[in-house]
Amino acid sequence: MSLSTRQRTSIFYKLIPLLGEEDADLLMSEFPASEHDQLVTRDHLRAELSLTREQLARELLLTRSQLQSEVQGLGTELRSEVQGLGTELHSEVQGLGTELRSEVQGLGTELHEFRSEVHAHINRAMGAMTGVTLGALGLLAAVGG
Repeated sequence: MSLSTRQRTSIFYKLIPLLGEEDADLLMSEFPASEHDQLVTRDHLRAELSLTREQLARELLLTRSQLQSEVQGLGTELRSEVQGLGTELHSEVQGLGTELRSEVQGLGTELHEFRSEVHAHINRAMGAMTGVTLGALGLLAAVGG
């Protein structure tokens, strides 16, 4: 049975005239002031440790379950993000491919026009040279003949 501080003090002062202060103090030390003053038995300690282990095991299981759930959620979110980025990248590459094909086609058209101009210049130059050559041959024939 636990005694309150007031009860212990009252009993202590009543025992001093009968036993003396030292013996009254010794006797009062046998009566715990509260549950905290009691010694822990091995059985009580084992029981408390067992409860603590059980509570810790439950908390670890719960934490593990929550962690697994969170990791799964993050994995799903990450896969979704990567898939979205893949789709976006694919779309971007397609757009660049279309743009590149258009540029190459434009360059092909420009090259064709450039060839046509070069051929036209060559044909004019050949016509002019043919005219000069024929004129020179005619002049040589007139002079020499």
